[in-house]
Amino acid sequence: MSVTYGFYNSLNGDRKYDATQLSSLFDGLIVDGIFASIGTGFVVKADTGITVNVGIGKAWFNKTWTLNDAILPMEAPISEVLLDRIDAIVIEVDTSEAVRANSIKFVKGIPSSSPVNPTLASGSTLNQYPLCYIYRPAGSSEITQAQITNMVGSEATPFVTGILQTISLDELLGQWEDELDQFVASEQADFTNWMHGEKDEYDDWFQKLEDVLDDNAAANLLNIINEHKEDYVYQVAGGTGAAITLTINNLTDGYPMTFIASADNNGDATTINTKPLYKPNTTDSPNIVAGKAYTVWYDEGEDCFFIKASAEGNATVDKVLAGYTFSNDSDTGLVGTAFDAGSLIAGDAVALDQGAGLKGVGPGGSPTKKAEVTINVASTYRIKFSLHNADAGGTTSGRIYKNGVAFGTLRSMTGTTKVEYSEDLAFTVGDSCEIWISSTTSIGYISSLKVCFSISNTPGLVTNVL
Repeated sequence: MSVTYGFYNSLNGDRKYDATQLSSLFDGLIVDGIFASIGTGFVVKADTGITVNVGIGKAWFNKTWTLNDAILPMEAPISEVLLDRIDAIVIEVDTSEAVRANSIKFVKGIPSSSPVNPTLASGSTLNQYPLCYIYRPAGSSEITQAQITNMVGSEATPFVTGILQTISLDELLGQWEDELDQFVASEQADFTNWMHGEKDEYDDWFQKLEDVLDDNAAANLLNIINEHKEDYVYQVAGGTGAAITLTINNLTDGYPMTFIASADNNGDATTINTKPLYKPNTTDSPNIVAGKAYTVWYDEGEDCFFIKASAEGNATVDKVLAGYTFSNDSDTGLVGTAFDAGSLIAGDAVALDQGAGLKGVGPGGSPTKKAEVTINVASTYRIKFSLHNADAGGTTSGRIYKNGVAFGTLRSMTGTTKVEYSEDLAFTVGDSCEIWISSTTSIGYISSLKVCFSISNTPGLVTNVL
């Protein structure tokens, strides 16, 4: 239909109109968005724990209206254990025939080490408009206001005003004016203090300059420049890695200088011109690496040198997650290579396979442990094991145990054909994953134990024991 019109009185049902046609009255008068003059415009505020409150407001989207006439408490989904996440609170408009309803709901984001806003629905019958985004740190049990980014008034969820209505800016402008006054007062006080300090330093400098500039002013200035010129040139250290020698003029308390190390000290006790060199405020020797520049300063009271505070630590690249940059005693800008176990989930890629060796148990008796591995990385694993009998009429039962306690589902099978069982179970570091079996009338066998992940080539996650 290319031309529509309305509205006319109906005679015997010959003029009928639907909700979409009725809503089209407002096309060109009201555009999609949040009514800024109603309530608090759906502003979302933190409450207690993981509860947030959605404010009063009215919205017009997709030729439908949504009204929230009271504070709406909403409980957020629980946070992830290992990774951060960004959730959204949205107004959802579902115009499909099966639903035909609007709602305010949470949209859960995707966990990640660098989380992004979740993708919202945008289609012919289902659309979502963000009221806010909430940052959920891993392991958190509370939402703070600082973690909430309100989106009302943004391009995604704009404000809209009705005909002949205005938005009062008095309260908003008053808040801005108060913040501006506080900023100006603070900056003015800081500037005044800075000016007083600069004046004192200038007066002191000028007095020293007057003392220098006598009849031999040029000669005195040249002598001072030559005396301190070496202080601003990085000299290459002499001596050894642990017994450094430097050319130093006028050694006084607080005297700083920078040198280039000519040898490693391997973390051993080190001196500069026979005076000890320590890390800041300690008696620990720093780690010196040949070819790197180091700034030190002299402490007259302790009669020693302290190295300028810088990166320190004993982390190595194999202990830091792959792709993350860090620094230690030896260097800066190092990139980790350690595997990120947080990205692993249960799957069918084999992390450890004990092989097809047969481990049997005689008929009768209690369950017996016949296979065991040690878990080195906490996660959920897919545990697979195979059972069969020596005789066709025999029945063998097997079960996954954790640290000697029944943990998985009891499995039972009859016959000589191998049957493989699979179960996803969570383990922590140091846990023992075991297979215990028993048989009734014949010898029962476990012929394999596999520990599986979502990613292959992950050595070191599991250690074979039995």
